Amino acid sequence: MVVMSDGKANVKCARQNTGNAKQDAIKAACDAYEDYNITVYAVGFGSDTDITTLQSIASCGHGSFYFGNLEDLIEVYQQIADEIINATYSEQTIFGEGIDATLFPSSYISIDYSKNIPYGLLIIAETEEFGASTPIGSFSLPSDATPYEIRVVSYSGSKWTSKVAVYNNITGTWENVFDLSEYNLPFTQLGDPYVINIPLNKVKPGNNLVNVSLGLAPNNFTAGSQYNKVIYSVLKNVSSYSPIVSSADGCIWTIEFEDLTNTTMKIPSDYNGTDTCSYALGKIVYNNNDAIDYAIYNLLLELDLNSNSRVETKFSNSDLTIDSLEVEGIPFVWETEVQARVWR
Repeated sequence: MVVMSDGKANVKCARQNTGNAKQDAIKAACDAYEDYNITVYAVGFGSDTDITTLQSIASCGHGSFYFGNLEDLIEVYQQIADEIINATYSEQTIFGEGIDATLFPSSYISIDYSKNIPYGLLIIAETEEFGASTPIGSFSLPSDATPYEIRVVSYSGSKWTSKVAVYNNITGTWENVFDLSEYNLPFTQLGDPYVINIPLNKVKPGNNLVNVSLGLAPNNFTAGSQYNKVIYSVLKNVSSYSPIVSSADGCIWTIEFEDLTNTTMKIPSDYNGTDTCSYALGKIVYNNNDAIDYAIYNLLLELDLNSNSRVETKFSNSDLTIDSLEVEGIPFVWETEVQARVWR
């Protein structure tokens, strides 16, 4: 807000109600900043300007005071415009872990991104939908994997995703990771953040609980949408081995993925037999006397994060590396110890 005046307040304001016209004007600038986050600039004009009052208005409104005659006004307003642009630039500069985004005065957005991705296979999984009867959902992180990204998706319909909280198993309390009311604005003036990122330091290996609330206003909360879900990704070093078994031929595998699609592939790729194996919901078939089949089954178990007999990450023959070490001529896979003792 830019106020240009001679500073001579001569009308009392009922809303401020200080009993003094000057103090009412100053308090109005204070209220504008404190209640609505409005920065107030004051411009003094005229040879007999009440500079003290205008300086107080600018100070309480966290703005700047300027004074000028008729010839100076264009330059004064140019200075104010530049200051507002710089303030906007500062407000829209975002810094976070591994990323910073800057909106320049020319509306050019510069984004710098740096993130070290640990070694391993990136596996993306999602939970079943929750929120129809309770706003609480759960997801499980493998103990032998590194969390990479965790997002809560809330299809809030006509309401706003107002709060997201994660349960702290150590303290036994819920901790907010997002609260829309912190913006101190009516929800109708805000966009609906239907995707919320959960900080990785708020989760742990094993089961985690998340609570999603919807609302129409800061003090109006309801349960979450019935279409809530958690989409999470982890980095995992995946390999598997087989015990000593009698053969290592391979199989024609049918593998079901989390999106309910399936693929059929020969493993190893040069397998020319007719044996069939399956890793799918309700149908897990493999030869546990075949080293390659046994190892592939263990590999699929590693890739099935939620243990529902469907693999989260799609892959093909070209994504698999199979190394084998065959030792022949072993008559038994166990040993027998024989001792001879002589008593004298």
